[in-house]
Amino acid sequence: MPSISNFLEIKGLLYVACKTASNMIKTPEDIQKRFAVKNDTVLADERQIREGN
Repeated sequence: MPSISNFLEIKGLLYVACKTASNMIKTPEDIQKRFAVKNDTVLADERQIREGN
């Protein structure tokens, strides 16, 4: 929906679509679940990413 509203230059619809998407997805796990993305990150790498190193 955001890409369609952006293409059609409907700014109000673009705002609402992006806001709705951002409300649905808060964590990486939410993204994986919503879009059926497989988590293939090694546990040690994931821990390092979360710590910010």
